[in-house]
Amino acid sequence: MRALIATQVAAAVTVAVIVTLLSGAPTMARPDPAPIGHAQRAPSAISEQEGDDSIVQLRRQIEENSLTPAQAQALQARVSRVIARTGGTQVAINQVVWNGGDTLIPLPGEQRARELGRQARAGTVHGCHYYQFCTYGHRDYSGMVDRISSCTWHISHGFFVAYVNNQTPGTRARFYDYYRHYLATSQPAFSQDARFGNTLGHQTHYIKPC
Repeated sequence: MRALIATQVAAAVTVAVIVTLLSGAPTMARPDPAPIGHAQRAPSAISEQEGDDSIVQLRRQIEENSLTPAQAQALQARVSRVIARTGGTQVAINQVVWNGGDTLIPLPGEQRARELGRQARAGTVHGCHYYQFCTYGHRDYSGMVDRISSCTWHISHGFFVAYVNNQTPGTRARFYDYYRHYLATSQPAFSQDARFGNTLGHQTHYIKPC
């Protein structure tokens, strides 16, 4: 419980820093990063230099993508909800890294989420890298995307209605409900389903990608 509260506080501090940056006022506090992984891990310390670099990067991304203060604050609110839910660490204005994967959020005015400042790797499909299993919040691979990069059990961090299975050829992902009752199996990699379905995507609580 203490670790979860610490994670939520870290997310709130991040929002405060972003708002301060947008107002142009000097920052009075630096964000403590949330832990990479689930919320039971305590947040790690961050050096003063790392905090400064992180703030500079976030501010630069806001400017490079021409976000208004209102847009930046709305995006940060979504990021903070992902941090609170996953116990992850914010690494960009629209990206949170967590244990075994990451979450990308579309920028305001855009339908599809994307990594900022990075060229797509070879073999990437709809933002899903090779070896990853990815779920999407909206049909046609749009909306918020969770990208799973390890074979352990994963909690589905949000409702999804589409997926890309970009793992090694033949690998299938399995979907389970809250009680770990089996629901369905994906098509073997490589495969994709732009209209996986609201019902099954909403029922899925756990994903075992391989």
